[in-house]
Amino acid sequence: MTRIGFAYNQKPEPNVGLVSAISSEPRSEEEPPSIDDAYAEWDSAETIDAVASALSAYGDVIRLEATEDFPERLRAERPDIVFNIAEGLRGSNREGHVPAICEFFDVAYSGSDPFTLALCLHKARTKEVLSVNGIPNAAFTLIDSERSLDAWLSASRRTPLASPRAPLFLKPVQEGSSKGITERNLVRSNDEFEAQARFLLDTYAQPVIAEAFLPGAEFTCGVLGNGDGARVLPLVGMNFVSLPDGALPIYGYEAKWIWDTPSCPGKLVRPEVSMVLTEPPPPEPSMMRMMGSRSSLAMRSASVGFMGMVASADPPRTVKSSPSTITGRPSIRARPMTQLAGVNLLSLPSVS
Repeated sequence: MTRIGFAYNQKPEPNVGLVSAISSEPRSEEEPPSIDDAYAEWDSAETIDAVASALSAYGDVIRLEATEDFPERLRAERPDIVFNIAEGLRGSNREGHVPAICEFFDVAYSGSDPFTLALCLHKARTKEVLSVNGIPNAAFTLIDSERSLDAWLSASRRTPLASPRAPLFLKPVQEGSSKGITERNLVRSNDEFEAQARFLLDTYAQPVIAEAFLPGAEFTCGVLGNGDGARVLPLVGMNFVSLPDGALPIYGYEAKWIWDTPSCPGKLVRPEVSMVLTEPPPPEPSMMRMMGSRSSLAMRSASVGFMGMVASADPPRTVKSSPSTITGRPSIRARPMTQLAGVNLLSLPSVS
């Protein structure tokens, strides 16, 4: 029987990094919920048990928590393949640690290779690769330090960096699972820009990417498989009308971890049919699927990945892409895609 190594990171108990569900009562947009997202990328014991149980249908499961003794345990166990959902903890290449160690010991694994995982985690480097390959994405700049921020603010005395008509959206450059991405990141003035940029630089100890905010319908395009044999999955759309009154149409930490709760699953993410509900209607699904496939090839994504897309509400009608790889559990966006396509995410192709 196949010996399946199962690599993961488990949240400390109680669930540090997740906050309890917040009431969906109307609220002022000046008061988004506060968060502690230190372990947002890691998985709960319940999720880990569920994945291990599902994997057991395919072979003997060997749990390999991605702690400091992971290399020794992998070498001792020598599984036939590692099913990897480990996100890592430290460093800019943390999502690539498990696959890199697997490659060192010549053990097959699911998901993308260390290079692609590290590249997709860095939002600015990802956008540079997309641009070189002719794939449209939001204009951006990188603020790598307080000194860099001061220089931008000094240069903006005559021309505001952000305004109500041209807002910016700020993000930590190397985080996943919407860590550091809240409603406060949408800035409409230099004062808001400075306050949130300094907060993110200090809190996450990494550069901050500032992007032109793209209003419009948001979709996710999943890609399953490797290279020319990759398969584009059905599109899903973000159903922002299900958010609490006053919430901004942003798929950030609040939407992903607070408002979209197990008690109301599926309200935020809708399958492809939801595209007809957007105003104005988005471009043809075939064009978005093509862009998803091109983005996946450009980033050398393997096994499974997804591209976030925004169909601009303003003319000219354009779609802009932002790819991700899945190292953690199948996201809430992945479930409706795979269900519509009749795909079992546990039967992913390996890369080695």
